[in-house]
Amino acid sequence: MGEEGRLSLTTPSVQTAGTLEVDGGALEAPSGLEITGGTLVAAGELSGRITNAAVAVVDPARPARMRGDWTQTSSGTMRAVARFGPTSSGVALKVEGVLKLGGLLEVVAAGGSQLADGTELRLLQAETLKGWFEKLALPPLQDGFHWQWVPLDREVRLKVRSSPTPLVIDWLRRDGADLLRVSGPSFQQQQVIVQVSRDLRHWTPFQRIFPFTGLATIPVPREALAEDAPMTVYQAILGPLGPPEWASPDAGPAGKPVEPASRGW
Repeated sequence: MGEEGRLSLTTPSVQTAGTLEVDGGALEAPSGLEITGGTLVAAGELSGRITNAAVAVVDPARPARMRGDWTQTSSGTMRAVARFGPTSSGVALKVEGVLKLGGLLEVVAAGGSQLADGTELRLLQAETLKGWFEKLALPPLQDGFHWQWVPLDREVRLKVRSSPTPLVIDWLRRDGADLLRVSGPSFQQQQVIVQVSRDLRHWTPFQRIFPFTGLATIPVPREALAEDAPMTVYQAILGPLGPPEWASPDAGPAGKPVEPASRGW
């Protein structure tokens, strides 16, 4: 569909193959559109309900706006075109509703794009953001650079950094429950162990995050909150893959993790 094109789907619809491209046009799917095969290129106005179980392509150079809800299932792929530069680009896909994430995020570098320290890719933005990607496929960076998630409640944003930063733990309150958000560098073959301590000497692991895709939220363990404890401190350690035992309650990880993050309340 070109700039003047408009496609209105008045009944529940399924795309099983081929490419549906909304290039400056408009796609209306009030009864729902499910992508089970082929590719949806989102580069215009969309409305209704879309479920991506195949491939959806977004590009900040051709932004898309979704008036409604967008769900990506575990079998779906969100393919984002990265156009590097010294400053943030516009949001590739803005969802004015609920955006539920799962499956794979694949970032593809546009030809001739120049990489710069501090470059930010604003991939997705939503009124309500739920879930997270299960797998990442990110373009390789030159030596000394790495990918870093920017921890935001309603946006998926990646940043290129020239120096590793430690893991960060934030306390979130969402949907009536307390959550810990762990964010940090995105490296291949890494896992995160989250631990709790009441005396800064003895640590008890309660969550192993693998694969760690740079950002994760986990429920706060109520059993770890003792009312008579003088403090409760949470710590996240990023280290090489291994069995959960490598982060024993008292010994710390075998191997050499990067700098941990901790925060107490």
